[in-house]
Amino acid sequence: MKVVILCAGYATRLYPKTLHTPKALLEYQGKKILDYLIEDLKHSFMDEIILVSNHKFYLQFLEYSKNKNIKVIDDGSTSNENRIGAGNDLILGLQDIEDDCLVMACDNLLDFSLSYFIDYFTIDRISSIMCYKEKDEEKLKRTGQAVLCEDRVIGFKEKPNISISNYAVPPFYIFKKKDIKVIKGLKGNYDSLGSIIEKVVNKIQLKAFLMPGERLDLGN
Repeated sequence: MKVVILCAGYATRLYPKTLHTPKALLEYQGKKILDYLIEDLKHSFMDEIILVSNHKFYLQFLEYSKNKNIKVIDDGSTSNENRIGAGNDLILGLQDIEDDCLVMACDNLLDFSLSYFIDYFTIDRISSIMCYKEKDEEKLKRTGQAVLCEDRVIGFKEKPNISISNYAVPPFYIFKKKDIKVIKGLKGNYDSLGSIIEKVVNKIQLKAFLMPGERLDLGN
């Protein structure tokens, strides 16, 4: 299994901290944010880790990735004004992948191991998303929402004005090899990761993994 971690955002809400340092390489409780994800992934024996960076911070990610079996892809953008969007970064990061793939944003930390999610996927190898129940209506409007039938995803909307479900979907997905071909074939502009899920929810099978713990969104 491969891993794509999306690190190409400019984190303008964290200025001035992120003017000269990418969010993923900021420190949180004495460690770089990205270190938490990489260390967890090592325990899951990933074949390859791919970071998608913007051009502004590309060299910093290259330096970070030395001797770590990490590939860094430059999406070519240089500022928040010409960024290509997380969905398009995902399509870019998947271009050379011919394997099952775990996808995540760089700014969400979990208090449980990703191995639980990976084990869930490997039971029947159906593409899967993480989700959790969110009671706060305002928080729901700021996230993707999944409609479930037992553990199957039968509907999805990215940040709808009117909620369709109380199942919130953070940016953690696993796509099987066959379904990655569908995503790589998408045309158009996809600003968010959730917009990709919304586009393919009726084209591929998706299961929902109910998170056994909490997450910390460092993007806010």
